[in-house]
Amino acid sequence: MRFALALLRKASAFGLLCLLSAVPAAAQDRPLLSAEIRTVLEEDGLEAAQQRFEELYPAQQDQYEPDTNGLFEVAGGYMQAGDMETGQALMEMATVIMSGAAAAYTESMYGDMAAMEAESPATAEQEAEAATSEPADARDPGPARTDLERFAGLYSDPATPDERKSFFVAVGCDGRLVTGAMWADVSPWWMTSVSDLVFVYEDSWTKIRMEFEAGSGGSASGMTHDRADILPSPLTRIGPLPPEWRTEECIQPPEVCRTC
Repeated sequence: MRFALALLRKASAFGLLCLLSAVPAAAQDRPLLSAEIRTVLEEDGLEAAQQRFEELYPAQQDQYEPDTNGLFEVAGGYMQAGDMETGQALMEMATVIMSGAAAAYTESMYGDMAAMEAESPATAEQEAEAATSEPADARDPGPARTDLERFAGLYSDPATPDERKSFFVAVGCDGRLVTGAMWADVSPWWMTSVSDLVFVYEDSWTKIRMEFEAGSGGSASGMTHDRADILPSPLTRIGPLPPEWRTEECIQPPEVCRTC
């Protein structure tokens, strides 16, 4: 019950926000949709109220004020009385209205943005710059190196080392360092070497910098990075790559192995 009431309060606040931004002031002169649904509910029951809602929204939404707050209040009354089925059904009605208002607002916003762009065409200088800029996959991959094997392995939080929650570091066949997250099914990062122990990666979505710590014998023992939102930093090398990863000496770059 406490969870349902907390959800009710949050949804009610969001519903009010949607209505204030998407419903015109003239809607205040229309009858309340919540009042109509309440009347049908009290007289004919939940099934009839659901049918009435489907008749009115969205087909006749211009004739009623789709007041989500009113529906949430009615829902709260039923839930407090122990009728969770009716309360949840009313909340679903309010959610349908909120989704429609949010969609209308988004469509209007993007329409305004498109109109503004049409009124402000790009200058010749901007068009020339866009024509000559390189796509993300055409960036300079950086210098090839032959000493990357010393960085290969799994790097995890030293406080709670976990192979499943770690960065993997492997060697690319083109002389680049290849890294990524063990727990995420995403394309690996083909790093650019900027110094002996520092590597970086950047695309339209991701940016990361890794600096390795050389241990005894020159092999890396740990690493620091600037993406603490993904994993803590610094990380410790907790072991080699999984055996199934070591069947090949290196990883083919994406432009060579399209299915890797």
